[in-house]
Amino acid sequence: MNSNKGSCTIWLTLILVILAGSCQAACPPSSNRTIRLANGGHPAQGRVEILHNGLWGTICDYSWDILDAQVVCRQLGYDHAIAATLSSSFGRGIGKIWLSQVSCGGHELSVEECYHRSWGDKYNCADDHAKDAGVVCAENATDNPYKIRLLNGASESQGLVDIGLRNAWGSVSGNSWDRPDGEVVCRELGFEGILATTYSGAFGSVYRRRWLQNAHCSGQEQSFLSCVSGDWGWSDSRWSGYAGVICIDGNYNNPKVQLIGGAGNLSGRVEIGFNNSWGSVCDIGWDILDAHVICRMLGHPKALAATVSSSFGAGSGRVWVNNVQCHGEEQSILNCRHSGLGNLHSSCTAHSKDAGVICYDGITSDIKVRLSGHSNRSGTVELGFYGAWGTICHHDWDIYDAN
Repeated sequence: MNSNKGSCTIWLTLILVILAGSCQAACPPSSNRTIRLANGGHPAQGRVEILHNGLWGTICDYSWDILDAQVVCRQLGYDHAIAATLSSSFGRGIGKIWLSQVSCGGHELSVEECYHRSWGDKYNCADDHAKDAGVVCAENATDNPYKIRLLNGASESQGLVDIGLRNAWGSVSGNSWDRPDGEVVCRELGFEGILATTYSGAFGSVYRRRWLQNAHCSGQEQSFLSCVSGDWGWSDSRWSGYAGVICIDGNYNNPKVQLIGGAGNLSGRVEIGFNNSWGSVCDIGWDILDAHVICRMLGHPKALAATVSSSFGAGSGRVWVNNVQCHGEEQSILNCRHSGLGNLHSSCTAHSKDAGVICYDGITSDIKVRLSGHSNRSGTVELGFYGAWGTICHHDWDIYDAN
């Protein structure tokens, strides 16, 4: 009887070894019970949770990076890591924070083999689980769950930049957001180019996870994902608004023009419209030659004056361009030399320098003169064009001008 029991024990052990080996080779990644991903909406992504002393707990994101994520993804049976996520991007865990300051070389077989502080030492992380680490894994060598779209714009060619890793969508910070970043986004979305980058709420905000803090594109990349170092989920005090873009949709050389704040349709603040987004022109370099082009775009033969310093009131929203330098014969304001749309001098962003025009209708100049004072014989000289009144600068003003 004892020998039979021994034989049974041996056979049972062999069966268990075979089954264990088979499971390691063929079972799904979720069969690994010392580490798991939670709250990701997909088996291959989520908050990293690790089993120790019979209790599940999280990993603090201090020093967490793509090499650590590579080890976790391979430990779970996936091909490789796409992103290492920070700041509880997949929600906050509960219970223990088991590990902190994990530092993998990327070749380890399990995250436990990587350097880390002692178990339960939650160095640089509070008990509130606000800094739980996560990963996004690729199920196979060709798996690419990355997506990109624009939100809250007046058309499909403009809006907040929204990044998706499978069904986990998040925004991009306006911190360090610049034109090369926007160029890559617009090109990836199939547009001809970029008109402008936006930040600080130009398209509102979305209350969702904040995916990316500092993108660094050269402008030549084919995918915005190539500009990202691998750390996702920053949401610290350096977050400065939401990044957005306005892309060229084919109507770049034929913008709409309107005059706002003047009397009638012959005078006012110049506003240019792209893709249903309107903005003003900064008056740096603004002169009568630029005004001629605007007036002809509106169907008038020429301009009588180019106005500066928001003479027709300050606009709102975007300031499109500054340092416009027209020869006066161009068909469109964008055919003139200019700073580039959205590339503004720092003094132009508050709408105190919005440019305007007074156009000539080809019939009458309608120029009026009056004195503003206590009698009709003395006072400040004021000129009126189509209901818009203004003064004359005293520079070089003399008796001959007064006569």
